[in-house]
Amino acid sequence: SVWFPTNLLPNEHLSWNAIDDNRSELRFHFNALQLSYIVTFSASGEITELQTWRYMTKTRMEIWIVRPSKYKRMNGIRIPTQAEVMWRLAKMDYPYARFNVRQLEHEVASTF
Repeated sequence: SVWFPTNLLPNEHLSWNAIDDNRSELRFHFNALQLSYIVTFSASGEITELQTWRYMTKTRMEIWIVRPSKYKRMNGIRIPTQAEVMWRLAKMDYPYARFNVRQLEHEVASTF
């Protein structure tokens, strides 16, 4: 959703609760699905980290982290153009994916 930030606007399924000056809890619920993230912001309001518990295997949950960075304006919307995804394991953070966004289209009218 950091690439489509209107997805993060509060609504009947999504709410934000401040933790401190730089962090908020993001909660999403829909039917039986419930998700909760700790979201960290820079001084300028950019999301710098999203953290949640996620299943790493069918039975094992670990902390899962996304670190968006290098914000740029695309199609009039300021979004991160890079992101690193990692597991926080007992002995280290284990990065396993990196994303580089070169182009992004918003509001494209098409059928699925």
